Amino acid sequence: IWPLVALILKPLWDLLPQHTRDFISDKWYTFWEHLTFIPERFRPRRPSARRGQVHCENGVCTWVKAGAKQEEKADNSKPESKSDGKVIELEDTEHFDKLAAENKLLVVDYSAEWCKPCQKMAPIFADLALEYKDKAAFVHVDVDECDDLAMDHGVASLPAFRIYQGSETLESIVGADEKKLRAAVSKRCGSS
Repeated sequence: IWPLVALILKPLWDLLPQHTRDFISDKWYTFWEHLTFIPERFRPRRPSARRGQVHCENGVCTWVKAGAKQEEKADNSKPESKSDGKVIELEDTEHFDKLAAENKLLVVDYSAEWCKPCQKMAPIFADLALEYKDKAAFVHVDVDECDDLAMDHGVASLPAFRIYQGSETLESIVGADEKKLRAAVSKRCGSS
C-alpha cells in the first residue's frame, strides 16, 4: 500500500515550496534516527547533499566540489600509491581490495560528512598520512557512499579507524581519540 500512497502524494509534494519540503524531510529523517530499536541498515538515510572530495593540507581541510579540479585529475592518471602522503578517497569495494593488495599496510578512516567528530579527526588523519607516507596507504571511506564496505568490516560507530595488513585487521579504534589513533599508527607503521 505504501508505494501507492507515495505515487498519489508525489504530485502534491512537488507543489510544496522548497523550504517546506526541506523542513518536512528533516523532521522525517530525525524521526527515523531516534528509533534506535530498528537496526540502522533498515532506517531511511539522509541523502548526501554534496558531491566532491576533502582536500587536507597543513592540517586545514577544505571541500573541493566535484568537477572543480578536473585538470588535476587528468594529470594524475597513474595508480594511487602510498608515497604521495595524501589521503585516498575510496570509491568502492573493488578499489579497497586493490589498495589492500598493493600496499603492505592500509590505514582506513570510516566517517561521514554529517559526523562532527569525524570532521574533527580529518586533519589529524591527514597529518598522519603525511608523516607515514612511506610506510602505509591512508584511505578515507565515506560510509554514506560505501555502506556495504563499512557493514562488511563491522563498522557500527563513527569515526572508526582500522589498520589492515592484506585482509587481516591489525588494529581497530572507535571514536575521536587522537592519542589512541596516533599510538596505533605509530606502533604499526613504526615497526614496518
